[in-house]
Amino acid sequence: MINYHPGSSARPIAPRSRRRRLQARQDEAAKRCGDNEACSILESQRINQEAMASGELPKVTWEAIVDHIDHVAKVAGVDHVGLGSDFDGATMPLGMEDASKLPKLTEALLKKGYSEADVQKILGGNLLRVMEAGGTGRERIVVNRG
Repeated sequence: MINYHPGSSARPIAPRSRRRRLQARQDEAAKRCGDNEACSILESQRINQEAMASGELPKVTWEAIVDHIDHVAKVAGVDHVGLGSDFDGATMPLGMEDASKLPKLTEALLKKGYSEADVQKILGGNLLRVMEAGGTGRERIVVNRG
């Protein structure tokens, strides 16, 4: 399952001074939100998105997801690729802020030459196949980029 979080892609890490400033903003937002976990999550996402857009954090766009899918498909085969987004708690790459943006992935994979059948596998067919087979989780293949 392809992780969408910008930190999971092979991108440079922001300098420590920027990370400290960003952490200070997130701590301030957490204080404002108090015990409201939904508020804290949304504020953290907003702060990280703004930092990527401004260049304070390395910019990671939705195309990084496509690149990661393509890499894993080449290494493990298209039958072993699925989507592992975390739209309810992680910062997403720019342009993939929510599930309404998923058609971009479909279009980009088709443009890269993936067949409609392969795209259907990636978008959920592979997951359903493993679930229907009573998958144990041992089917997982981890591919590290780098």
